[in-house]
Amino acid sequence: MFFLIKSLTLIISDNIKKIEEYAFHNASYNKVFIEKNVEYIDSTAFGTCNIKDGIEVHIENQYYKSINGILYTKDGKKISIFKDGTWNF
Repeated sequence: MFFLIKSLTLIISDNIKKIEEYAFHNASYNKVFIEKNVEYIDSTAFGTCNIKDGIEVHIENQYYKSINGILYTKDGKKISIFKDGTWNF
């Protein structure tokens, strides 16, 4: 039996502090939500990942934020992850 999942949101829970290399490589999600305790996201963690509606970050996260579905460092100076999962070094 096969199931078609039309809406998939990835929630990175509060007990996760680091998202290591290739953690979600080549996956596809409608949305990714990053909780407040995530401190580090490896540059390859979302490599070639399609995130249709973008990334959302908990408002209390001290390291990252999102604007229009794009992940930024908290100070907003560096775009970290685009919706297509590519990383900006």
